Amino acid sequence: MWAILTAPDKRGGRWRPADFFATGAEDVARLWPEVERRLAAWSLPPPRTALDYGCGAGRIAQALAARGLQVLGRDVSPRMVELARSHNRHPDHCRYEVVGSGGGPFDLLYSGLVLQHVPPTVAEHTLAALLPELAPRGLAVVQVVTGSAAAGRLRLRLWHSLPRGIWRLAYRLRGDPQLARVPVWPLTLRRARRAIDGAGCVLREVQPNGLAGPEWRSVWLWITRPAAGREGTAG
Repeated sequence: MWAILTAPDKRGGRWRPADFFATGAEDVARLWPEVERRLAAWSLPPPRTALDYGCGAGRIAQALAARGLQVLGRDVSPRMVELARSHNRHPDHCRYEVVGSGGGPFDLLYSGLVLQHVPPTVAEHTLAALLPELAPRGLAVVQVVTGSAAAGRLRLRLWHSLPRGIWRLAYRLRGDPQLARVPVWPLTLRRARRAIDGAGCVLREVQPNGLAGPEWRSVWLWITRPAAGREGTAG
């Protein structure tokens, strides 16, 4: 679980499942008022179904299911899907599958701390393939990194230039979870807009969130699929 949600004091298998899944409930509790505010502002119906893309062990999917939504958690890793299934406390409201199984449409589409870890061409393709599963008048909440501060750019260059053994040694010596992470890849808003427009959806708002740390410009992309016609886009 530490590989899914890094924390300095949880390395080496010290995540207790109850504590790990409690962080998902806390994250959804913080996000939900933002969801409800936009549902009201944009005259969208309350979601009944949700997709958690890149669900990992099901941290967010379980929190959404606890709110009564019918949730599908999807991940590229069969191992993660099996782990999520083994911790599923809401089998009547939540199920898990490997990416590529199809599904939808969904009233709510969520993805956080996922697309930032793949190259921008892959992130754009993934977003373009994911959004067609959003239902008409549905809401998508997708976290991406759109750029980096100087420290982030330096870390990305070092990641590609230094042997992996150097990173592992640095991590062992310093215990720095930032050094153990896979690299962060910015996805420009131009690429994101291209994927969103191509899927027939609308980018309604770009909201900074700070989820990737001070080195990166992390944002929520708030996306809708109109019932008919087009709506205004974010500035």
